[in-house]
Amino acid sequence: MTLDQLLQQCLLFPGMDLWVPEGRVPFAKGLGRQELLSHLEPVGHGEILPLFRTQMDAKSRLNWENQGTCRFRIQGADGVIFRVDISRESLGALAVFRAVMSDLPNLDALKVPPAVKGLLDHQNGLILFSGPGASGTTTLASSFTQALCNMRSMRVRVLDPDPEWVIPSGKSLLVRGTPTGSLAEDIRASLISGTDLFLFGDIGPAQMDPILEACASGALVVASVRASSTTHALERIETGNPLLHRVLRGIIGSHLIPSIAGDEALRAWDVLLASNQVIAAIEKGEIQKIPQIQKAASHAGMVNLDDSLALLVNQKRISRDEARYRAHEPTAFE
Repeated sequence: MTLDQLLQQCLLFPGMDLWVPEGRVPFAKGLGRQELLSHLEPVGHGEILPLFRTQMDAKSRLNWENQGTCRFRIQGADGVIFRVDISRESLGALAVFRAVMSDLPNLDALKVPPAVKGLLDHQNGLILFSGPGASGTTTLASSFTQALCNMRSMRVRVLDPDPEWVIPSGKSLLVRGTPTGSLAEDIRASLISGTDLFLFGDIGPAQMDPILEACASGALVVASVRASSTTHALERIETGNPLLHRVLRGIIGSHLIPSIAGDEALRAWDVLLASNQVIAAIEKGEIQKIPQIQKAASHAGMVNLDDSLALLVNQKRISRDEARYRAHEPTAFE
């Protein structure tokens, strides 16, 4: 199979990734589903890497040789840009393709809830964007950062080793690059140099302590968390550090869901703001109460995931099965 043929297959599944493992049938994955492409012949063992010899830059080749994984972008014959991730797996190499937009969409184009724009007013603290894989979380976090850069003059440190987007600097100065030492040392040096905003890729518990210290020092941190809901995101980052209760400003969760017609991906929102009730629930270890707090605080801009799913179901835009798969309370969609 040629590279052009693989890229064309990727375009047939908007919002999804095309997974091509050596020696096995390719499949499309994302939007909460997986589709085996049994009509395609498997790529043979040892055949994936030669497909990209001319597209991989020196950095990607070095990462492949040293770490067994790399990410780069290529352009298809029709001008569409694709992100490619290659990794060594136990049964052979794996390539994952995703078609990406050439320009970063703004918050209006992404149709974010009003509360998301309200978070732009914060000068410090922690703002998280959460969602499962292939839900556009990185795009939302990058678009939010772009809006901040356009609003005010800041020094911004981008600490994402493989950024998906090139963010226009606007009124701000963007400093990109991976940490030269430990994350704590890099953050400390960045704060000394006057950094106002840190942008991270996907984070987990291991990064939380230095991130919280940065927030407590007066910086604003925007980051992504791979999680199925805002409550799941909290569970992923909760390390017992009391700074979280002081610096959390909000978590913007979302799911991309295939429409009933199958011609578009629709977004269900899950918006959590750091109100007194939310902080108290986190402090008491009562995270399970947060969906009900969201429901009761809809007037303040919070959005409960199940309410957002119900709206799309009632509008006959997504199926009950798709909503049930993602809901806090699946029985509500039976």
